[in-house]
Amino acid sequence: MGSINPVFVLPGALRNRADDIASGLAQSVTLGVGQFCTNPGVTVGIDLDDFAGVLAARLGDVPAGTMLYPGIGKRYAAGIGVLDRTDGVELLTGSAHAGTPVCAVTTASVF
Repeated sequence: MGSINPVFVLPGALRNRADDIASGLAQSVTLGVGQFCTNPGVTVGIDLDDFAGVLAARLGDVPAGTMLYPGIGKRYAAGIGVLDRTDGVELLTGSAHAGTPVCAVTTASVF
């Protein structure tokens, strides 16, 4: 049922509304503790470094929630751990530690 559900951020929108876009994206990503099959899974744009920092700050404002099943939380934390150890990917917020995992933002350059 799920999908990656990409979000494309155009340069003009980013220039004019970066904070509003980051706030809306953070709300959408964390809706239902991120367990909705329709939540955004990847954000695509040009020169998103500053935007990623703003998004990470907005996600940091979201309180941790309870996932439907403990196994989901454990697999999420394991996945964040894999991303954190991947060359070219930088973990900007979130945690791979045991306990209640929080949403994570990563950046990666793709050519």
